[in-house]
Amino acid sequence: DGKRVVVEIRNDTDTPEQLHWHGQHVPADVDGATPPLNGTPGYFVDLLTTSSLGVYKLTPNFAAATATLSSLSTIPVAPFTEASNVPQPSTTMTLDPLSDRLMYRLGFRMYGDHEAMALTHAVATAGVAGMRWYELRSPISTSGTFTLFQQGTFAPGDGNHRWMGSIAMDQAGNIGLGYSVSGPSRFPSIRYTGRMPGDAAGT
Repeated sequence: DGKRVVVEIRNDTDTPEQLHWHGQHVPADVDGATPPLNGTPGYFVDLLTTSSLGVYKLTPNFAAATATLSSLSTIPVAPFTEASNVPQPSTTMTLDPLSDRLMYRLGFRMYGDHEAMALTHAVATAGVAGMRWYELRSPISTSGTFTLFQQGTFAPGDGNHRWMGSIAMDQAGNIGLGYSVSGPSRFPSIRYTGRMPGDAAGT
């Protein structure tokens, strides 16, 4: 609601600790040589529900050295279920798919007639973890009227789990998605996939 929130963290132990804030609101990270229009706020996105994304804007006040994070829109997406822990060979120790949050990074890019953001997270699909991904688009403006352009879930059906992805777009509109992969007979590894602008939407 645009209200300022202050988070105070205190360590009452005798041991120094390291804080890793893997925040729920992922900030947009600009790619390419063309910057957003002057006056464009900082965009953030989160998993608002299991069937929607929340889009937010960060409006800085440089004179007061403050900033306001406020809700911009809610974007409906295909419903999803969080993925279960991921198995690996030769041990009962499983891996956390971190599917309760979007993965870094939220790639933002300016094109000739629109702005685009790409984002990804792990979901449960056919008994494994798969990579859900989205492309959001908005007309070029400073108001960020983003809507869902396309979405898909990458899970080739080989019995392996895919999670902890990172996605980006190039200047031609190609999308690349890197991710971790593991399964009962597959040791944890890193792989990647991608799509071209001419591919069918959602694939």
